[in-house]
Amino acid sequence: GVVWIFVIALLPNRQWLWQAATVAALVWLSFKLRLSWSRFCHRAAHLCPFIALTAVGLLWQPDWLLRVSNLWLKATLSLWVITLLMQVTPFHEFVTGLRQLRFPSVWVDLFAFLYRYFSVLSDEWRRRQMARHARTFQPRGPLEALLQARSLGSLFIRAYERAERVHQAMLARGYELS
Repeated sequence: GVVWIFVIALLPNRQWLWQAATVAALVWLSFKLRLSWSRFCHRAAHLCPFIALTAVGLLWQPDWLLRVSNLWLKATLSLWVITLLMQVTPFHEFVTGLRQLRFPSVWVDLFAFLYRYFSVLSDEWRRRQMARHARTFQPRGPLEALLQARSLGSLFIRAYERAERVHQAMLARGYELS
């Protein structure tokens, strides 16, 4: 999977035939492995702001449209490969594979902790939204965005404090960054 992503990233901009072959292979694998298309499209939608920001940065480059479309294609194909890899590989094996590939241990540990605590954070977010809706206050427009931002900031602070407590507990039990 990692080699495939590097190949996708290193293909020259005008190599549409190879990129079409990659798309065909990924479509075949996706149907073979029964990829959840709605989950993939949801993840792919998260790429849009980053690609748009990069597109603005490339605005004055020659062949702007070619560069941006190629960036979008390569990012989407890479995400597609990662999604398929994560679907067929149990998480602990994926983390072990990253360690064997000698990824920096800080990144691997951070990734593992993010994966483990994502459900905790999403549950906390859901409880906050449910509590806000239970109060029957339905703001509209800019006020809603302000409340969402405050709620997200509060969630970040609570998550940071919880992470500090977990880190202190791990250190007390002899955890060392390898």
